[in-house]
Amino acid sequence: MVFKGYRMSVTHLIFYISVSIIGLQLWSVWKQSSHSYLYPRAVWSFNADLQSNVHTFSNEQCDAAFPQLYHSLDEAVKRRGARKVHVDDIKIREGRCMLRVMIYDGEVCISTS
Repeated sequence: MVFKGYRMSVTHLIFYISVSIIGLQLWSVWKQSSHSYLYPRAVWSFNADLQSNVHTFSNEQCDAAFPQLYHSLDEAVKRRGARKVHVDDIKIREGRCMLRVMIYDGEVCISTS
């Protein structure tokens, strides 16, 4: 292709096509998410048929779509109370093949055998 003194190389062509494809994909994801960036927030509800593959939910949308997401974690915290976690609490008995994962103060602790 030649445009009035400008010669486009194959590399330029591939670059422009790639940028166009990425831009279209980002636009498609943005249109699929029902997050209103330009207008005031309306009441939102999760529709699994339309939004099952959308990974761009805001925190509010995630809470609305999965209201019981943290229920088991909250229950475990209540049962444990203010007691600290000790090594014996997550120790795996000899002969058992297990993996235990604990999130504590935002850090992941892993115990394997």
